Amino acid sequence: MSAQTVGPYRILRNLGAGGMGAVYLAATGSGRPVAVKTVQQQYAADVEFRRRFTQEVAAARSVNGAYTVAVVDADTEAEVPWLATEFVAGPSLHQAVARHGALAGPSLQTLGAGLVEALAAIHRARIIHRDLKPSNILVARDGPRVIDFGISKPAADALPTASGEIIGTPGFMSPEHAAGLNLTPASDLFSFGAVLAFAATGRAPFGEGPPAVLIYRASEEPPDLDGVPPELTGLLVRCLDRDPARRPAPAELAEAFRYGPAVGTDWLGGAERTVRRRERELNRVLSDPNGTRRRLLLLGGALLATAAAGGVTRALWPGTSGAPPTAWSVTLPRAGMTPVSCGPAAVVCADRTGTIGYDRSDGRVLWNSTTETGTLPVGDSGRVWSVDPDGSVQARDARSGATLWRSSEKVPGAQALALPLPDLLLVTGADGALHGYDAAGGRRLWSSTALGTSYRIQGMPSAGLLIVLLLGDPARAIKGAFRFVALDIATGRQRWTLDAQDLYAPPSGNRLYALAPDLALVAVDGQGGTTLWNRPTGLPPASATMYAGAYQGSLSLRQGVVTCLPVAAATADDAQTVTAAFDTAGARLWIGSHTGAITGCADDGAVVVTGGPQGASGVDLHTGHTAWTWPSAQGAATVQGASGGAVLVTTPTAAGGITLQSLTSAIGTPQWHQTFARQPGVPQTLLQDSALLLRYGTTLTAYHLSAR
Repeated sequence: MSAQTVGPYRILRNLGAGGMGAVYLAATGSGRPVAVKTVQQQYAADVEFRRRFTQEVAAARSVNGAYTVAVVDADTEAEVPWLATEFVAGPSLHQAVARHGALAGPSLQTLGAGLVEALAAIHRARIIHRDLKPSNILVARDGPRVIDFGISKPAADALPTASGEIIGTPGFMSPEHAAGLNLTPASDLFSFGAVLAFAATGRAPFGEGPPAVLIYRASEEPPDLDGVPPELTGLLVRCLDRDPARRPAPAELAEAFRYGPAVGTDWLGGAERTVRRRERELNRVLSDPNGTRRRLLLLGGALLATAAAGGVTRALWPGTSGAPPTAWSVTLPRAGMTPVSCGPAAVVCADRTGTIGYDRSDGRVLWNSTTETGTLPVGDSGRVWSVDPDGSVQARDARSGATLWRSSEKVPGAQALALPLPDLLLVTGADGALHGYDAAGGRRLWSSTALGTSYRIQGMPSAGLLIVLLLGDPARAIKGAFRFVALDIATGRQRWTLDAQDLYAPPSGNRLYALAPDLALVAVDGQGGTTLWNRPTGLPPASATMYAGAYQGSLSLRQGVVTCLPVAAATADDAQTVTAAFDTAGARLWIGSHTGAITGCADDGAVVVTGGPQGASGVDLHTGHTAWTWPSAQGAATVQGASGGAVLVTTPTAAGGITLQSLTSAIGTPQWHQTFARQPGVPQTLLQDSALLLRYGTTLTAYHLSAR
């Protein structure tokens, strides 16, 4: 295998990553498209894995059905084993239903007939699929295609895997499968029933939620079949029976769908437009293998990777296209310098030993102050504030560096600066008191009582509040509760206090949202701090895979949806981080889970993008469905921010550096990237309007995002 070929196949695009390796769009010598799956190096070196992989490839090759994706070629003895299958330029069933709605009438009958025939072919080869779900079914012009035999096992050897893992998707896998019992073809019939119910209603029959919740529902609760056509309801009830012996026989299913309509493009419904578009894009890539044309978007490959929550999947397109919109790059005099201001005229970087202003357009130095400061300066688009070692507070013009004002009232031993509102500057004194200054003129407005160590300050001007998070009671933090203090913006006087895991103050309105110590979601009245409503969330308490205070900073309000996304809550890559969303009346919209820590999140429109150990994902804000997934080849993807339809993520490189990657927020298409050699420290970004600043080590790079 080389960077350009796998066996005799020419690689055209990296489609993403499945459970055991990478997947590529490739072409034969004659130009026929195929999907090629390669095995990760760690598994390629495992003798037992090679044995099982060879067995599974041989079994998959024996499947010969009109509605299964055929194995074209394989080399199980290669240094990097690989498997090639036919390529289907169509969306998954999950994508088709999510985009165009549930299937009905002839379309549903055609789907059922095709799946029955596909399962018959698979079972004739003495294979149990074990992961039949909407994302493992591709929608093609001439009927559905069942994919992903990479995790199938011969029926005669249907035992748990050598690693002890049960491979499948909760919500679609059978109860006996989830329990780790020996499987029969009846297990696939349970999955068939769940898939048909999803296609008929647009929702999974056991709802959404963490894997444990879905497994419990499938094992103990009846399926939700509301909306399934009456003529199919009885059949699907039997398919979804918890007892495999009571499920219908394959011959009965074949008879039920025997007289379905002839397959033609009419069965696709609204998905026909998607299929036609993807076929056109595939033809473009095949005729332009060097990728000079527009990147192929969202084609359905022979393997799709599964997202954490309920098996929601999307096609994966890692990589990049286009050059980065770099404006300029400079070397900072010290690695600890931080961008504190970015405006139309200037960019300002600072640490406690000096401050430098750079021209926004070309990066030349405009001014350089070597005056030490008592705290790290803060800034907005045109001003920079700092505290001198003697406690004097001052403001500078970001473009010229000229002093705009210097306060006559000092704050000796100042600990920190904050700008929670455009016209209010806060200085934390050595005793924990907050001192409010008029940001424009420098007049001290008020001083609060001693509060303790403030960690985060939120401004809520519509309610006239400052919300201060205090870190002063380790016992309270270990129990998962922190003290929040609400101060009056005009006077600095305390209005109320609240102990909670998190408290979010929206920029408008008079209502705040809190996670109570018991992880209930609470709506809080801004004027008095009283509870308006209280709802259980289903979020798990902090555990061995989460640190105390794991939910701190997890709440937000986006487009009328209150989300809880616990950033960096999990400490193990395989731990599950539970996420949830509610409307402002307290109704839960969805609950999901994220594998590993959420390493940063950002919202841009109706999509919330999260980073994690395997890459970045875009989640539909209103449904919780995974809109797209972008896998990282080297390690965890950290979301740095989103602006103007793009989300920025950083990933490590094999050499110890980083790559900055721009993706479209809506569908996760790579736009551009830039790689940096290894430097000390972690990357830091500042987004302001159409500008992006990246500081990594001593390198400061500016980008014009509107240039693309």
